[in-house]
Amino acid sequence: MIRDKELVGLCQVIARDSGMEVTIGGNSSYISNDGNRLNIAAMPITPEGRMVAVGLGFHEVGHKLYTDICGGPGSGLLGDLTNIIEDVREERDFVKDRPGASYDLRAVTDWYQARGNYTPTDMQTAFRCLVLCTGYSAVLGFSSVLPDLAKAEEIISKEMGGGFLSLAKLILQHFPSLPYGKEGTAESKEMAIALCKLLEDEAKKKEQEQQDPTSQDNQQDDSQGSPEDKQNKEDDNPEKQNQDEEQSGSNDKSSESNNNNGDQDENNPSGDQSSDNRDNPSQDNHTDQGGQDEDSEQNGSGKNPSKSDTDDEEGDGNDAGNDNGSSSSPSDDSTTPNNNSIASGNSIGGQKEDSKTQLSAREIMQILEGESDFGDVQKIALKELERMSQEVSDDVRSSIPQLPRSKRFDSDTNLIDENVAISATSRMRAKLMGMLQSVKQQPERFGTSGRKLAVNRLVNMATGDPRIFKKRTETVSINTAVVIMVDNSGSMTTNRRIEIARDSSFALHHTLKGIGGVSVLSAAFDASSLDPRNPDSFPIKILCGWNEKPFPMQFSIRPGDITPTPWALWFARAHLLQRPEPRKICLIITDGEPFGWDNIESDTVAATKRLEKDRIEIAAIGIQLDDVAKYWKNNRVVNNVDDLPQAMFGVMNDLLTRKPNT
Repeated sequence: MIRDKELVGLCQVIARDSGMEVTIGGNSSYISNDGNRLNIAAMPITPEGRMVAVGLGFHEVGHKLYTDICGGPGSGLLGDLTNIIEDVREERDFVKDRPGASYDLRAVTDWYQARGNYTPTDMQTAFRCLVLCTGYSAVLGFSSVLPDLAKAEEIISKEMGGGFLSLAKLILQHFPSLPYGKEGTAESKEMAIALCKLLEDEAKKKEQEQQDPTSQDNQQDDSQGSPEDKQNKEDDNPEKQNQDEEQSGSNDKSSESNNNNGDQDENNPSGDQSSDNRDNPSQDNHTDQGGQDEDSEQNGSGKNPSKSDTDDEEGDGNDAGNDNGSSSSPSDDSTTPNNNSIASGNSIGGQKEDSKTQLSAREIMQILEGESDFGDVQKIALKELERMSQEVSDDVRSSIPQLPRSKRFDSDTNLIDENVAISATSRMRAKLMGMLQSVKQQPERFGTSGRKLAVNRLVNMATGDPRIFKKRTETVSINTAVVIMVDNSGSMTTNRRIEIARDSSFALHHTLKGIGGVSVLSAAFDASSLDPRNPDSFPIKILCGWNEKPFPMQFSIRPGDITPTPWALWFARAHLLQRPEPRKICLIITDGEPFGWDNIESDTVAATKRLEKDRIEIAAIGIQLDDVAKYWKNNRVVNNVDDLPQAMFGVMNDLLTRKPNT
């Protein structure tokens, strides 16, 4: 379970553990089109925000690790169901590999359910809810969704019939047995296809009924022994016609003598069986009883059992098969009113449900073709984060720490004047060696006086050792972390400022790396686009990482576009706070004003105040301009690389000759 209280730290943990890119910034949360980047809007971290952010992060990481949809999930209901099934399956896999994530996923699911995100309102949402809540309850054991599951079953049973619901639940029984890993994605899609086929078959059946309004009545007449329809079907059978001609006389006599059993005899394809029925008094009684059952079944539900038995014994499966359905055909079972195995045995609340479909074929097709966000965990989380973000004012947002996009900078060209840089390095190192200092705790020491008694050393008194008091001492040592941020915006092309910035940053990194106890990271900042969704926009380029040896080509940057100074400060803050060194310094090399969007100046001031609040010291080196004095008190201006050693001596004189802030 993740307990980070700050959103930046939280996202860094998610990104580090999963390999997924997580950023913070702007006023909207989103997932990149390729699913490899999650951006969370800049907002104060709250218990709900932390919970939703963690749940969304784990959910997206699960898709990245365990989902592989070849050809896409599909469109309409098929795509929605495939995504829902995959959401449940990949969370199951994620929890299996990371059991601690179960708490966070359960908590956010309970919260979504309490806010009504899983409550169905119609057939469109009920079918999706049935799949989602069945998976959550049966696979992940989330009991909070059971009320929504019951509501979904009630709606489906009312609109589609109990038989349809039973068949859908039969398919969903395979949820726990879905394969693990990316191989299970294909099985998830197959389950979604099977569920959609239930609706497709239902729509086809309703369409046939709408095209032939008498088809349903004829179907009922067939089950009750309608002579006209039966005769029409028998006319196409030559063998049946021959049998009818031979036995026409006996059938006519039977019809005149027993009008009550006429329908049954005429429907009976076997003349011998009809003769046996006439001669057998018990059969006549059974037929009369069947007639009573037939009348009662027309008022309720069910079918004439004597008719069904007769059809089965005679071997004529055309009409009986259409009326009774087949276990291999889900659509027939789900919509046939006289189905004994499923439809007639389902009930809600102790009352039998009429399995007749209430929806028309057009309405069912609209369900199949329609798309909905219901049950989409990703969209639910983004909607909740968007709601939280809208409650944040611009003034508050400007001071909230962000985490901009960054990547490693690669160059195959050396643009650094190494002779000039190395010359400046040797002069700076001599001056800065004694200035980069901080307080470092030494191991425990023992003395003859103090406030804390070392009990385990009392025995040493017998040997003449009076050092029985424990104490800690502080000594001045080199123990500093520095982040160098280099401006490579478009304005740096003027008067060859970019050359001075390149050589100065390389010289500084080379100097600080050579001082023991100092850790340094260098990065450049500019932006070609303010659109955070632009996949090619990386405002921060890491030139040389922590504890890496600098090479000239790593610093061979070229001018870019705008100057997003606040993003540079937020990047430095995020990386400095991860360092164990007690002294943390952000050194900015720029030609002056921030530029890029409205109120960027006030955003720069707000970011500066936040870094100072977090005990991060800021110094600025202005390239040929003194505009840096507007934002940072500790600053110097250089006109060329030769001025850098003296400028750095002046900048760090105030920073590094004292103990860290307390």
